[in-house]
Amino acid sequence: MYKQLLMAFVFASSACAPAAGQASGVPHPVPPDSPAEDETLQPSSWQLRGILISESNRTALFNSQQLREGDQLGGAKILAIDHGGVRVRVGVREVTVDVGGTIASSVPSGERRSPRPGVDVRHAVQAGETLSGIALKYRLNDVTANQMMIALFQANPQAFDDNINVLHEGAILRIPDEHALHHHAPETATAEVARHTERWQAAYARRTRVARLPSEKHYGPVKSGETLSGIAFRHRPSGVTPNQMIMALFQANPQAFDDNINVLHEGAILRIPDEHALPHHAPQTATAEVLRQTKVWLQRQEQHAALALALAHNSVRAPPH
Repeated sequence: MYKQLLMAFVFASSACAPAAGQASGVPHPVPPDSPAEDETLQPSSWQLRGILISESNRTALFNSQQLREGDQLGGAKILAIDHGGVRVRVGVREVTVDVGGTIASSVPSGERRSPRPGVDVRHAVQAGETLSGIALKYRLNDVTANQMMIALFQANPQAFDDNINVLHEGAILRIPDEHALHHHAPETATAEVARHTERWQAAYARRTRVARLPSEKHYGPVKSGETLSGIAFRHRPSGVTPNQMIMALFQANPQAFDDNINVLHEGAILRIPDEHALPHHAPQTATAEVLRQTKVWLQRQEQHAALALALAHNSVRAPPH
């Protein structure tokens, strides 16, 4: 699975501090037609001091020059910049330079080619492989890594979960031929890679937040004769008083009451508040609220009893029709 970091900057242990007066932040490459500091640079004298990879560009710090893919280094051309090093074409050969200046490999430039039209080349994705690594392995010299990644993604939709960052291990990738690799301009491909990565990061953040949500507990249905105080006592966490739990249950389940803790509906399903949400009320406040609601409920009961008694008395004294 390809995970593109927002910014990764790697320095060799032997790298020197930037030259005095060099601007901070994202470096700007030397344009391809700008004169190099040392036109006679040879691979043996190159010092790759650092690599900067972001969503919008890939930059390598060679000696005191800041170069992008496609820029010139003396008489050589920067072909690819990756976390592991920089690939440079020198004459008819391609050289891979590690951070620090080590020449990691050198092959004839004609060997690194994408398939010609009509040639079917496949790649089996191994554990630990990334789309960026596969793209660098098969891309043409004049094709950027982002162009190759988007071409691989579009040629093999079944190998991804609708995002370039979710590549299935064991998938068989069809390597696009030369005609398919220039379908997107380098700038368009870079923007598309950034869009995929931003969407993947947002989805990952949402999944992480959901995974961290506590599992919700429920109790019910409430049986005839059950009281809220009894339910609260059985389900209260350590350190929470019964009255605090009563108020928490009442506030979490307003549909289960007739606006009073003492009128709990039979058959109701109660959501048990998560331990981290308790308590909303201090013990004294919860006790005072329980007493207040109980007083209101008792007054209503007395009023109903008085009304029922009056109705019964009137019905006894009413004359027969």
